[in-house]
Amino acid sequence: MEQTANQVFNATLKKLDYMRIKKFELYFFKKRSLQIDSKELEVDHFNSSEDAILSIRLIKDKRLGFSYTTSLETDAIDHALNTALAVAKTMPEDSMGFNIFKNTQYPNFLSYDLEGLKTPLAQKIELAKQLELQCKKSDSRIKGIRSASISENEFETHMMDQEQNQISYKKTMYTAQMTCKAEDRGDSQIGFDSEFSTTLNKLDISKVATQAAQNATRLLGAKNAPTLQCAAVFENQASAELLELLAASFSEEEIFKGKSLFNTKKLKDPVFSSKLTIFDNPLLSDGYASVPFDDEGVCTQTKELIKDGTLNSTLNNLYYAMKNKVKPTGNSFRALKSPPKIQSTNIYFKSGNKSSKDLCASIHKGVLITDLMGLHTANPITGDFSLGASGFLIENGKILWPIKGFAVSGSLLTLLNQIEDIGNDLKFFGPIGATSFSVKAVSIGGT
Repeated sequence: MEQTANQVFNATLKKLDYMRIKKFELYFFKKRSLQIDSKELEVDHFNSSEDAILSIRLIKDKRLGFSYTTSLETDAIDHALNTALAVAKTMPEDSMGFNIFKNTQYPNFLSYDLEGLKTPLAQKIELAKQLELQCKKSDSRIKGIRSASISENEFETHMMDQEQNQISYKKTMYTAQMTCKAEDRGDSQIGFDSEFSTTLNKLDISKVATQAAQNATRLLGAKNAPTLQCAAVFENQASAELLELLAASFSEEEIFKGKSLFNTKKLKDPVFSSKLTIFDNPLLSDGYASVPFDDEGVCTQTKELIKDGTLNSTLNNLYYAMKNKVKPTGNSFRALKSPPKIQSTNIYFKSGNKSSKDLCASIHKGVLITDLMGLHTANPITGDFSLGASGFLIENGKILWPIKGFAVSGSLLTLLNQIEDIGNDLKFFGPIGATSFSVKAVSIGGT
């Protein structure tokens, strides 16, 4: 029998009372997932799953314990509580406390698509087939489909504080992903695109299919890049990868541990070009990471992390807010099987006024960088990177032929300090939103 959050919480409360634990936080998360892959206009892969987890944090003798269980049976809950208590006994004393939800005004959160969930499975399968079909039809040079996927995810989150106040929300997320192969004159290239929406009827299948095909075909016939020190435009997908690298540096925990680019910086210090503004917005309409409260039950809020190039705000949780004597920002999130950590939500660049093509028009000789590879090799503390890249050569403001097999190297701090202009092509890649931007100089390692 499927158990509700109330049933799970009530069973847990009985054990907590027996253990005489007065300070605790209960977190219950359930996820239902559906994924459909189409190949040759047939269902190539189908997966439907449901997972639930109860995680527990408790304080005993000023010591914090944590545990979780994916089984919601009484014995499993008892074992998780005993484990959390055993963990607490090994931890140092701390002044850590938990959030109390009473009297908090949480934002309205309307991103639950009941109509989408009720849509017949046959229609969702047809969407996956149409995604594949439209990609094939969009360009005769598309010769193969690696994957055409539609996914549906339904989430529900419930929390209970030590005074037995409860908060909850539900959310849906639909995603279309397309990977295709283009071939022409002995050359082949892979193209990818994806899009998400909290409602099924807003998922634009045609856009994903067409863009994936364009991403594959536009790099056909790519030439080797020369070695250059030149101006560059980073297209939104490439700049999103750089923002993903930067995001962790806003965490107060990473700053405290010396693992952030901002270790020596203070609020209101200039850190980047004055053209750059970065938001963290968990209240964004239809946002991938939009939530009314974080995983400690703290009300979420929009932060202007970088304002005209200055460090304007950082991200914290209850612990680091208390440590720094500031208000929590609502940025504490879980990897489910671990305690909550500080994370960004929907983090993105503020849009500018120029298109990517306009940014290129101001460059005498340089490159348009469309994709970066090997981001995991970049140093998140110093910001130093040397990444594989692909893109286009620019001469006299015109985008010429595609180039491949080159490396882009430098420092993230230096690169973002050299931004000359910001594009108007904001696009979200999951929780990371970025625009194109132009820089004065970058090192291109080619042939």
